[in-house]
Amino acid sequence: MITVPRRLSKKARNKARYDKRQLILDPRTETVAVERTKEVKVHIEYKTTIYYCPFCLHYGRHEEFETKTAKGKPSKKIRCPECQNGMLNMTLTEKMDAEKYAEWVFMYRSSGFWQKCPFKKWKDRLYKLGMSKKFWEKYKLLKGTAEKSETYYEYLDRSQEEWAKEQGLI
Repeated sequence: MITVPRRLSKKARNKARYDKRQLILDPRTETVAVERTKEVKVHIEYKTTIYYCPFCLHYGRHEEFETKTAKGKPSKKIRCPECQNGMLNMTLTEKMDAEKYAEWVFMYRSSGFWQKCPFKKWKDRLYKLGMSKKFWEKYKLLKGTAEKSETYYEYLDRSQEEWAKEQGLI
């Protein structure tokens, strides 16, 4: 018996049965042969995106971070399986380079970022990601302790000289 998928209409199923029963003549033997359908092998490959916890830089698939609501639905808030820090889903899935991550850490520092994960582990993982140098340059620049930054008094002197030049006093 020939089976045809049920998702087709009745008319389409009948046409498919007819098409499968078509006969072809084999010129070598002058006999009638039934045409066989060819098997198709499908190889499905899933590409999973790896996400990094912004607190401890633990990496894993999104399913590892997900939490469920009381009704069993995925929650907007997720939790890192390693450091157990909670965050919004958009925080985990946001694409950040070293500079953007430094800005995020700088803004979060007053909320206790540096207490959320062991510093040595976080620092080692940042280095392994190859983001350490750019991260610290941007972070120090934001913090105001970068070597290239000027003191407040130097800034006042420079701005005063610029103003004097604009006024034609110098």
